[in-house]
Formats: sequence, C-alpha cells, structure tokens
Amino acid sequence: FFVIVDVRIALDKWPEMVQEDDDEGDDEDSFVEAAPPSPTSPNSDALQIDRGDNIRVFVRVRPLNAKEDLAHVRDSIVVDTALGAVHFAEPPRSFAFDGVLGESALQEDVFQLFGTNVADACLSGYNGSIYVYGQTGSGKTYTMQGAVDSVQSMHHDEKRGLMCRILDFIFAEISRRHHKDGSVQHTCKCSYLEIYKEQITDL
Repeated sequence: FFVIVDVRIALDKWPEMVQEDDDEGDDEDSFVEAAPPSPTSPNSDALQIDRGDNIRVFVRVRPLNAKEDLAHVRDSIVVDTALGAVHFAEPPRSFAFDGVLGESALQEDVFQLFGTNVADACLSGYNGSIYVYGQTGSGKTYTMQGAVDSVQSMHHDEKRGLMCRILDFIFAEISRRHHKDGSVQHTCKCSYLEIYKEQITDL
C-alpha cells in the first residue's frame, strides 16, 4: 500500500507558514499541531464540508500481483474502510487514517474521496497539494496519472488518475462560474515536471 497526503492551506496564511521562527523551533511542526482534528472515517460529514486549514492522510491498498498471490500473503493485511484503519497480522498492529481505500477501489472512488475537496478548495482561495508516498510498484503513478496514453483517454478513460480528474473538475467549474457571472476572471498556469535523482525534467 502507499500513503496519500492531502494538504490545504489558506493562501492568506501561507506567509505565516514559511516565515522562520528561530525561537520556537520548526514552523512545520507548529502548523501540524495547530491543524484541526481530522475525522476518523471517510464517510464523516466533516470530511466533506470542512474548509479549514487541514492535513489529511489516506491509504490505498492495491490488488496483489501474481508473485504475492502465490506467496499467500493476502491475509497479512486487512482493510477496514468503515473505520479508516489498516490491520496487520504479523506482528499484530493497527493504524488509523482519515480514509482507507481497499483493493476494489476505483480511480473515481479516489477522486470522490478527497480529489474533489482539494480542487474545490483551490477555487475557494486555498493552496491545495497532494503527496503520495510508497515503495516502487505500490501504485503511486497509477493513482496520480492513471493508465492514459492519449488525449482522449485523459478526458474519458475510467482509469485516468487524479491529475486528469482534478484538472477536468477545475476547468469545468471555471466554465460554469463564467457562464453564471461573466465578470469573474480566472488565470490558469500548468507545469508538469519530473524530479528524479536530484534532476528536474520538464515533461
């Protein structure tokens, strides 16, 4: 499995976040401690309506590959989507998150769980970021980019990832707001970069 972190920070508070504080230690730690408590279940109403500054952590568990299936490791991890928890068999441990997506979760499920909130928050004056962490082969690229190989698949393929879906959501919402109130102007700038082994590549 891998970890997805959803970060939303009000833009008017961003200067406070990056300001150095030599007397009180790390600003990032201070911000994390001051963040509002997150709900324990992805079905919580607070998860859907809270617009405050927040950091939320989700986990997505991918299906087993052929090698793992032959090794009979299926029972080593149990996903509890209702409680937002992951249980390990050996050694017995449990971890709770703001949301958990099991093997059967679709790309649309991922987007609906937190992608729509991040996109909508960006249009409401928040700096929204999504980070994914995990081992090679855990499904990070698939979740973010998806199995897209053409412009058409980026718009319509059910396997398209978060990037395509969030951009589609933002531009559709901008168009809707423009038709509702033509006096509002929006400026969009997009870049697609790869950072690998301390080298930056413009994709």
